[in-house]
Amino acid sequence: MSRDGELVRRMPADVMQVIKLDDIEGVLEEILEAIRSTTPYGDVTGRVVQVSGYERVDLMAYSVSIYNDGPDEVYIGVNRPALRGEAVPVLKAGEDINVDMRRRDGIRFLSLRTDDGKTATVRIAILR
Repeated sequence: MSRDGELVRRMPADVMQVIKLDDIEGVLEEILEAIRSTTPYGDVTGRVVQVSGYERVDLMAYSVSIYNDGPDEVYIGVNRPALRGEAVPVLKAGEDINVDMRRRDGIRFLSLRTDDGKTATVRIAILR
């Protein structure tokens, strides 16, 4: 076989596969670098919320750190209500939790709920 006067040799399939995988690796490295360069590193702001019953905290953030200063436990919902009877994270007094949604749509709001007659002070560190 010839193409434009040159002899074309057939390469074994395993050699072609290695060449193609090497090409793919280079492209994947470029994609990974692009993703790393677009990871948001924005402003960190804070908020303190007194929770007694149900509180909705509207915010636009990529990640948050939530600290429960107590005295009671708080139920947390991210981008959905923290409703009674549902399985939602519980943050006891003195505990904290980090929520990172940089690879998703982000955090639009938090729902914070205490049991009836209970209260809690919650500090929120917000990364925008």
